[in-house]
Amino acid sequence: MTAKFGNPGWIPLVGDWNKDGKDSIGAYDPATQTFYESNDNSTVAGSVKFGNAGWTPLVGDWNNDGVTSIGAYDPNTQTFYLSNDNSTTATSFVYGSPGDVPIAGRW
Repeated sequence: MTAKFGNPGWIPLVGDWNKDGKDSIGAYDPATQTFYESNDNSTVAGSVKFGNAGWTPLVGDWNNDGVTSIGAYDPNTQTFYLSNDNSTTATSFVYGSPGDVPIAGRW
């Protein structure tokens, strides 16, 4: 399968945005700090501005509800900001050291 989604310079993402048990494509526009999600791998199902310029986008199932949610990492303060509803910050915490690169996963 091939799909065009987003624009040059955008960061590709993947997640189960609608809890259907299947991952779909998404993208993050660093120029506007906007996340875009697709449920059918072609059209935008949702978009939200989250974070600030220079932050690293993250996605994961932060609250174990079966839905992938957005997050962002501020490298200047080593602060993670995670959302459970893809719009507001549910939690934030400091973790790591200057120069660390954040990763997300199911540990």
